[in-house]
Amino acid sequence: MAATFNFYHNYKLGLGQKLFHQTTDAFILCLLSSSYTPNYATHTTKAHLTNQLSTANGYTQDTKALASKTWALSSGTITWDAADITWTASGGSIGPARYCAIYDDTDASDSLVGLVDFGEDKTAGDGTDFKIVWNASGIFTLA
Repeated sequence: MAATFNFYHNYKLGLGQKLFHQTTDAFILCLLSSSYTPNYATHTTKAHLTNQLSTANGYTQDTKALASKTWALSSGTITWDAADITWTASGGSIGPARYCAIYDDTDASDSLVGLVDFGEDKTAGDGTDFKIVWNASGIFTLA
């Protein structure tokens, strides 16, 4: 099953109010288990995220930041992109994880941006990589 990206509603509002700076803010990723129930309308900050994977086996909570971020306009479409993300499992497995949340660590409330839904639980066995590989068209586009 293909992964999907969904915006938290508060992020869309904040983007229009110039609260986020897509290339200079620190955007952090965290992995969540399938026990998390997304609510895009009411979940606004990292505090609303539940069931983040524990720090263990190569996964460390709240430390993986988006790098090489770009925000570009081409032919009327804005694309936000960044380098792919990798956690290497060591000493055991990473996962299972169903979701990967992105939040803005620059603002005091750690505003939620969006959620990648893998469509099923994913696990990286000991010695293998848990990867977030962004679509060739970017994390998201606005047309």
